[in-house]
Amino acid sequence: CQLLALSGRTQEAQQEAAELWESLQQARNLPLTAGAEILDGIVCTHIMCADPARALALLDQARRLPYLETHLSAWSELPAGAIHAIAGRADTALGCLVPAHRQLEVDDPRGLLPLALAAMAYCYAQRKEWDRMTEHLAAVPEFKTAPAAYVLAATRYFQLAAVLRLAPDGDLPQQLTDQGSRA
Repeated sequence: CQLLALSGRTQEAQQEAAELWESLQQARNLPLTAGAEILDGIVCTHIMCADPARALALLDQARRLPYLETHLSAWSELPAGAIHAIAGRADTALGCLVPAHRQLEVDDPRGLLPLALAAMAYCYAQRKEWDRMTEHLAAVPEFKTAPAAYVLAATRYFQLAAVLRLAPDGDLPQQLTDQGSRA
């Protein structure tokens, strides 16, 4: 479904994502990592189809799936925070990103800490909290393993967008925010 979204076939992509979601809800004895990867792909599809509301609703519904419930605590907070950040809702985003960051500092098997810190830096830039923005940007570590392309793209987007908030041309950060919303 992500390939359909990338090729601009958003209706087909969302239909396939909906079918995958129905199958995921019915799945029994599915390994946690497989279920998490499928859910990850479905959420990314909705984001790529410019439907962040559906992606957020899906994350909320996924918390009710017993076999994904324990996995979703920090994992769902990170994409929800990133979606809110892209949409320009810094306070709501930080409400998700701060707990995700704390969890990822303790346990980060998928190497998502750089994304969390970059998204937090962007939110602090939106709030014009420059010291906190700088602190979080400086704390973004290098990826320990090659991340998924969308994780790398989102991390770099947030890093660049945060720095551009300081740019004298106030239009540039808004253009980047608009581009992120379209992506």
